[in-house]
Amino acid sequence: MDASGTCNVSATRAADNNYNAATSAEIAVTLVKTDQAALTVVATPSTVPYGSTSALSITGGNGTGAVTYSAGTSTGCSVTGSTLSVTDASGTCNISATRAADNNYNAATSAEVAVTLTTTDQAALTVVATPSTVPYGSTSALSITGGNGTGAVTYSAGTSTGCSITGSTLSVTDASGTCSVSATRAADNNYNASTSAEVAVTLTTTDQAALTVVATPSTVPYGSTSALSITVATELVLSHTARELRLAVLSPQHSPSRMLRDMQCQRNQSRG
Repeated sequence: MDASGTCNVSATRAADNNYNAATSAEIAVTLVKTDQAALTVVATPSTVPYGSTSALSITGGNGTGAVTYSAGTSTGCSVTGSTLSVTDASGTCNISATRAADNNYNAATSAEVAVTLTTTDQAALTVVATPSTVPYGSTSALSITGGNGTGAVTYSAGTSTGCSITGSTLSVTDASGTCSVSATRAADNNYNASTSAEVAVTLTTTDQAALTVVATPSTVPYGSTSALSITVATELVLSHTARELRLAVLSPQHSPSRMLRDMQCQRNQSRG
C-alpha cells in the first residue's frame, strides 16, 4: 500500500439464473498518512566531557523518512549530522530528533533529552624558572608550559625556606635554604584546575660589594693606636684595637658613624 497513490473501487455481482452480471461505477477512496510510533532520541554517551563527542541515534518511529538532530536553544553543545560536540561545558545541552514524513507516515519529532556536559582535565602543566640557578640578590622569572584553558596562573614556593614569590617573580631570601616552586592554572568553563609538579630552583651566594679598609689615623706613632674600619655597601664595620678584634653588623637603628663613635668611647674608657 502507498498512501500517496490513488484508490478507486467498484463492485461486481455475478450473473445468476435470473440476472445478468452487474458492475458498479468506481468510487474514489481517499488515502491518508498515519502517525509514526513514538520517537526517542539517544545520546551515547549521555555524559560528555569537553573535547569529546557523543553519537546520536533514535529508537521507535516508522517509515523511511530521513532522520535529523537538533540542539535547539542549547548554549553548551552543537550538532553536526549525528555527532554532538561540547562547545561550553558550563552551558546547557538538550537534543531532539525528527524523522521526516514519507508516503505513508507523518513526520515525527521526539521529546528533548538532556545531555550532561562536564569539564575535562588539562594537559600536563610544567613550571619553568628562568634562570633556574639564582644568586642572592637576583630574581627568576616564572612561567608555564602545557595546560589548557583561560584560567589564571598562580605560582607557589610551598614550604621553601630560601625563596619567596610575588606574582611571577621569584626572589632569594636565604641562599642556604631550599626552593621548590609549582604552578597552578585555575579551572574555567571547560577545564579542571591543574597544578604542576614542584621544580627545584638552585640558590647560590653572591659576591659582596667592594670592601675598603680605612685606618684612622693612617700615620701612627709608637704607643698610639689607629682605629680600623671598612666601607662596604652591606654596612659592615670592622674594629680592631690592641686588645680586641670585633665584627659588628649594623642594625637599622645604628649608623656607621655612631657605631664608630661608640667603639672609640670604649677604647678611651679602657685606657683610663
